[in-house]
Amino acid sequence: VKVTVNGEATKQLSLYRNRAYLLLGKGLHRVQLHLSVTDLAQLQLQFDNIPQLTRYSGEGWQVSGIHKQALPSGRISLRKLKKQPVTETEKRLTANPIQPLVKVTRVLSLDVDWTLTTTVSRVAPATGPINLRVDLLSGESVTTAGVKVENSKVLVDLGQNSTSTSWRSDLQKTSPVTLTATDSKDYFEVWQLNPSLKWHASYQGIAPIKSNAANLTWQPVADDQLAISLQKPEPLAGVSYAIDGVTMHYAPGKRLAKTVLELAFRASKGSDYPLQLPAGADISSISLNGNSIIYVQEQGTVILPIPPGKSSVVLEFSRSEKLQLVTHTPVLAIPGATNIKIESSMPSNRWILAVSGPLIGPAILFWGVLLMILAIGFVLGRQQWSPLKSWEWMLMGTGVATSFWPITLLVVLWFLALAKRGSLVNSETSARKYNLLQVAIAVLTFVMLLALVGSVASSLMFGSPDMQVTGNGSYATSLNWYQDAIIGNLPETTVISVPMWSYQVLMLLWSIWLSMSLIRWLKWGWSNYSSDGLWRTLPKTAKKDQPETSKEQKAQRAKEKKQDDDW
Repeated sequence: VKVTVNGEATKQLSLYRNRAYLLLGKGLHRVQLHLSVTDLAQLQLQFDNIPQLTRYSGEGWQVSGIHKQALPSGRISLRKLKKQPVTETEKRLTANPIQPLVKVTRVLSLDVDWTLTTTVSRVAPATGPINLRVDLLSGESVTTAGVKVENSKVLVDLGQNSTSTSWRSDLQKTSPVTLTATDSKDYFEVWQLNPSLKWHASYQGIAPIKSNAANLTWQPVADDQLAISLQKPEPLAGVSYAIDGVTMHYAPGKRLAKTVLELAFRASKGSDYPLQLPAGADISSISLNGNSIIYVQEQGTVILPIPPGKSSVVLEFSRSEKLQLVTHTPVLAIPGATNIKIESSMPSNRWILAVSGPLIGPAILFWGVLLMILAIGFVLGRQQWSPLKSWEWMLMGTGVATSFWPITLLVVLWFLALAKRGSLVNSETSARKYNLLQVAIAVLTFVMLLALVGSVASSLMFGSPDMQVTGNGSYATSLNWYQDAIIGNLPETTVISVPMWSYQVLMLLWSIWLSMSLIRWLKWGWSNYSSDGLWRTLPKTAKKDQPETSKEQKAQRAKEKKQDDDW
């Protein structure tokens, strides 16, 4: 190595870790570096301070790294073009250079826009700068900033420790897209195609090495060709939308019935959806994806704008409609809709008697319980011990069932205990057994009366019967139906209800009858309860100084003990 500064040789040059450092004074200098490269086939020059102007003059060498007299990467690569015999010195001192090799992966994404992502990955050597040129495809326009293109080739510079670089490009929408593998020794190619539902792709040429729904992959060798033909699928005749869900919230009032309709659309393209509303419907608002929209209404039909993709439309309208005995939800024509939900919110001042609609919906269990109570009342009235007739049992059970039907069982137990009391005790029953039975009947009477009074008070004060409404999340004032799909109109639901004051009037009449009947029942109960006396005195224990009891007294006590054990 020989160095001159301003035409004079200098020794102010030091070498450290394969780098040359030259000491220069202040001012403008001309530095020349003379190298003997007779025995070298490849040479890399790295400049930490990138030169402003770089030119090459000479023959027999391939130079890379210089672009328009600039040195973007800060390094120059030189390679001998002519192969010369290897000298003995080169064999002894110089290692065989590794030919740079990279992999070029082209990923074609063909959707609304056709784009190409190209990635250059280092294969060999593991480190060191690499400069090469990669051919562009026909119709490819690089969009990544900072990428240098010259004569339809991308100038690629990999740094000392860089492993890869990439850029994005746009492709002209021209079918077929033709790819030809390079015959360059500097890189090999891998092609990938990401298909889209918007295009039908077919190919001619080499077979892919990997094929699935996500992508197709080819790994060509030199001069292999691939032609990818693309066509837009022809749409089939039919609607361009689907209705994935319909929810109707219906709230009848004294003079006005309000309806909130929610529609979930899924459309392949934008379109208008006509919806015929019931006669007399007054639209309050329409929103699309939560935003209010301007709508067009013609002769009872409202036009809903449906954008591509998934969307939700909420329509609110009301009708002048009095709340009557039979209430129906509005009937709307929404052909092909799925997942239909109908929610009917009844006022709290209505007594719901019956409902009808889709199979998945509410049920009123009260009528089944009432039927069971009527059957039991009919049987009880025909029992010899019963002081009540069948119709009295039925009427008493019907009134209690609207508040808490298990109270009926308590009343039956009270009548049964008093009716069977005479067969459980007699004049020979021990005082202990007799008194215990009297206490039990007294407690049962108190609990029964408390339950009956509570039932009457609950019915008159709160005036809300327990109709046991259940099914699909329904309860007393909220009725919910569901149907998976329809062909034409939405299913119609029906609710039969009467004003709550009618229930209160019936319960008032029932309470009056119950109070009058209860006096008669209590008289009958007192007669049975007090027969043979209300209470019996327990025998006193004999004192020690008294004489022993007679044989008759012992026999009487043994008999009483046996009766107590039997009881």
